[in-house]
Amino acid sequence: MTTDSGFGITDEALGTLVRGHYILSDGERLDDDYYSLTCNLDGRAVGFIAHSLEPDAVRGMLPRLRHVFDQHEALHRLAVEAIVNEFSEEAPSRGEVIDALRDLVLESVEVFPDNCDPRLGLSADVPRHR
Repeated sequence: MTTDSGFGITDEALGTLVRGHYILSDGERLDDDYYSLTCNLDGRAVGFIAHSLEPDAVRGMLPRLRHVFDQHEALHRLAVEAIVNEFSEEAPSRGEVIDALRDLVLESVEVFPDNCDPRLGLSADVPRHR
């Protein structure tokens, strides 16, 4: 993916969100239909995505992205606890929640112009056993 520098939306806390694009093998250019940036949170690269092509709409979504950026630890914990509770037949132990917090890492944050809550994308970061 390539980004167009100079065509971004800058937020003091987050940085500059840009639209990326890809060049296919036949030379055709495909532009992303969103603005995004990558932030380092606790040593991990996390994608922050604002789903709109309209700069004013993206600016309107920045407070929700900033909220997740500022509260990412608490929101990550809430998301993981919800997943563990959903897939447990009985109340999970504290140890199970701690293991899940370690194994399910925040990968992306997405916001949409309809003012719904941000979507947190989690991925499994389980060590491979040899």
